[in-house]
Amino acid sequence: MDQELKTVRRKLNNALEPVKVMMMHQKRKMERKDWLSFVERTKTSVLNHPYEYVNNELGSENDLAPLVMKIFDDFLSANP
Repeated sequence: MDQELKTVRRKLNNALEPVKVMMMHQKRKMERKDWLSFVERTKTSVLNHPYEYVNNELGSENDLAPLVMKIFDDFLSANP
């Protein structure tokens, strides 16, 4: 991963931190299956409307999509 892409990923990850905190809060209140569905819906929302979550300085929607998917995959891996 080149340096510019790493920088964008770090900024995107930081911008999504409040979303991740909210998902962790919901994890304590939901059944696992329901929580996974909630996380998937949240990821879909971020993919479909990225500029509601991050500023558009980070790149185009097409450029952000693989990074968003990786961030959510990493989030789920870290929170089994």
